[in-house]
Amino acid sequence: MTKFEVLKGITGVAEYSRILFDMAEKAGSAEDLEKDLRKEIPEPGLKIVESIARSGNYPLSLDGIQK
Repeated sequence: MTKFEVLKGITGVAEYSRILFDMAEKAGSAEDLEKDLRKEIPEPGLKIVESIARSGNYPLSLDGIQK
C-alpha cells in the first residue's frame, strides 16, 4: 500500500488538508511530492495504519483499498 492510497482513505477534510499540506511543504516540489506519495509503506507502518483505521478514532477508511 502506498502513501497515496492511505491518503485517499482519510475521510476528514481537516485531517486530509493538514497532512497533504505538511507533505507538500516537506517535499518542496510537485515532483518530490509525487515520489513521496508513490512510496510503499513498510509492514510495521502498515500495521499501525490498519490499527488506526480499525479503532474508529481517526477519520480513516481502508475499505476498498487493496493491499
